[in-house]
Amino acid sequence: MAEQRPIGVQGYANSLSITHEYDYQVGAEGIETLLAVSVVVRGRIRGALYGGLRVNQPLSDRLTDFVVERAQGLAREIDIRDEVDRRLAMLASSGRIEAPIARDDRRMDAIIESYLALRSIADRIEDTDLEAEVTAVEHILRRILPTDRRTSTVKLSKREIEVLEYASLGCRNAEIAARLSLSVDTVKTYMRNLMGKLDVATRAEAVVEARRHGLLG
Repeated sequence: MAEQRPIGVQGYANSLSITHEYDYQVGAEGIETLLAVSVVVRGRIRGALYGGLRVNQPLSDRLTDFVVERAQGLAREIDIRDEVDRRLAMLASSGRIEAPIARDDRRMDAIIESYLALRSIADRIEDTDLEAEVTAVEHILRRILPTDRRTSTVKLSKREIEVLEYASLGCRNAEIAARLSLSVDTVKTYMRNLMGKLDVATRAEAVVEARRHGLLG
């Protein structure tokens, strides 16, 4: 599909204005009228959205506008993701997010993972005595985890800075977790802890405050 404008086709099977490359798939669905809208990012086609009707009739402007809006929204998301990947590549080349993980950070990862696992297990235990024992261990681990108290000089661990670096680039928790080989819950814990240290309520505020303290570039 080389066109960057919406293409509507009535009587798909007999149309001479298309390549018929997907006749089998379209025919199997009984599509008579087809709409195709390119997903254009910075002048380059990155994909396409298709819609179809099982009747041979003109496409309404309302339907066409709806699909065009969705294609434009998808293009914006792709553009943002491209920019995130570009910035991540720049950070990686500068060594800011690919530095070896400190041993203490690895220990903290293990502690957080263990704590979250125990919480999950405790919620499913029906034996009250066993639940109490698991909860006791959970409380011990909880005391080891970073607190939310803010000191006069804000200090974030290397892992917390890594999480916040990705967040500052627009990455969501799931993507941060994938890039750092952590669970989503662990990322949430790091985010909650660093927000407590920075005394802020949102991720955006955390980024601003961290930059004010010189913790982020």
